[in-house]
Amino acid sequence: MSNSEADFEHWLQARHAATDGFTALMLLVTIGARVEMTACAYLHVIGDEVSWAEMKGLIDQNGKPWDGVAIFAESDAGGGPVIDLVARARLQDRIDAVTADRMVLNEAGFFDPQGRAIRLDPL
Repeated sequence: MSNSEADFEHWLQARHAATDGFTALMLLVTIGARVEMTACAYLHVIGDEVSWAEMKGLIDQNGKPWDGVAIFAESDAGGGPVIDLVARARLQDRIDAVTADRMVLNEAGFFDPQGRAIRLDPL
């Protein structure tokens, strides 16, 4: 495992251990003069053995350019993924929060295309 992949994989293993599975709310962004959201999705994570290459492959299937992916881990009160209705609502809540303040991206597991942890800094 390269150092870049290790950031994502350590994050995933820690989130899974803390929640016994979760729903990943994912926001793809491009980073330039402005940070723009380009796509969003959610998926249910039931194990901790997903490699960065596998996750990146899923992300790249959407065909949109991206420089970063913010992954917010949401779990049910008793642990595990949330139901689809809740996932859609929480994803919209995250979109609204990031639209109002891009710094919210730092609250997620935030990774570049190589799987390295990144963060936004205020100007």
